[in-house]
Formats: sequence, C-alpha cells, structure tokens
Amino acid sequence: MLRWIARLATPIVAVALLGVASAAQAGSVLTIDLNNFTVNASGAPGIRTLNLSDNANTVIANIAVDGVSAAGSQPITDFTGQMFVDTSIAQNVSGAIAGNFILTDQFLKTYSVAVLSGSYAYTGTGGDQVTISALTAGGLFSSSTFGGVNVSSWQSVQPVNGTIFQFAMSRAVFDALGGGVDTDVDAEITAVVPLPATANMGIALIACVGGAGIWQRRKSGQVALI
Repeated sequence: MLRWIARLATPIVAVALLGVASAAQAGSVLTIDLNNFTVNASGAPGIRTLNLSDNANTVIANIAVDGVSAAGSQPITDFTGQMFVDTSIAQNVSGAIAGNFILTDQFLKTYSVAVLSGSYAYTGTGGDQVTISALTAGGLFSSSTFGGVNVSSWQSVQPVNGTIFQFAMSRAVFDALGGGVDTDVDAEITAVVPLPATANMGIALIACVGGAGIWQRRKSGQVALI
C-alpha cells in the first residue's frame, strides 16, 4: 500500500511552502474542512475497520487556498470511504492506517483519494479519543471547480498528494468489539500542487506525531455502541 509514502515522514499534519516568492507558485495547498461526518467502527481486535459516511449534519465548513478562505460553509452531496487501522502497530508509527475516500460537493463535483497511509494516537482527556493523521495519494478532482472554488491548478497536475489530519473520534466507539458509531467527527483534508523542481529547496513538510496536542475535542451524546 505505497509504503514509500510512510517513509517520507511521521504523520504529516500540515504542508508549509517556504521561500516561494513568485506568484506562479502560489495557491498550491487546498484545505477542505469537513465537519460532522459519521464513522462506523467494526472488526476484530488488532484490525479495526472505520467506515466513513455523511449524515444530515455533515458540511464543508470552509475551503481555503494557502490558508486564506476561498469558500464558506456549505452542504455536501455524499461522503464515503474506509480506513483500516492495524493496532498491533504502535501509536504514532506510520503504516498503521490504510484506506481511501471520495467526497462529493453540493454541485456533484468530486474529490477522491485512492490511497492513504498514516498513524493513530490516543489523545484527549485520559486518552478518550483516537486521532488519525495520514498522507494521501492518487487524489483526483472530477472538475476544475470544487465547492465553488477554482481547483484547475490541482486538476491540471493530478493525481495529487495531500493529507488528512485533525481527525478525532471517540475511543469508546473505536474500541467497541461489537462495533459502534460516532456521528460527530471532523477532519481537514489537503491537496497539494507540486512545485517545480527548482523550488524544491523552498518546500518543507512539517511532521507532527499523531496530531497529539494539536486538536483535542470532547465528544458527548453523539456516539453509540452496539
């Protein structure tokens, strides 16, 4: 499952473009803030399957280009995907997670990711959350716009790489042997336009271990154990 991705760094939670001066190199990181989606956890001890889906409250809270908001809150049409978490691999170690997903905006335009590889960590108060950080690859936009934002720069060089981070869910749901559901999960999804080779010295991938200490959010009343 593209093990070379995991070797790039420990889980990536941001992509910073440093020392890039020309306007032609700007606008290379697209960030989609996806809120309130559903994770249905199942599987045997050691390998957990996380089925991702939308619900009535799922929205794209924001879409940003290089950290600047380009579109505000909006509904989506569909969100589906899977993650497979190998808990026999220690926390904060890349390669523990594999998966894929597809996100469809309100205009029926899609962004799909064929491969993700990352790590998990127990975070929150008393370790009551599971936080996931992963690199993504094989990213494809179905159109030159997504969520009302011009993504032609990404589409012209796809498939693109990126990240999924600030993904935190209830640990009680994650661990439940009979399965469980968390209906209030958020994540940030990025897609990156590669810079020309001459600019490689100006790009830095900022690694962060398992997202610990970055985004800890209490969940209450929105999880179900089966």
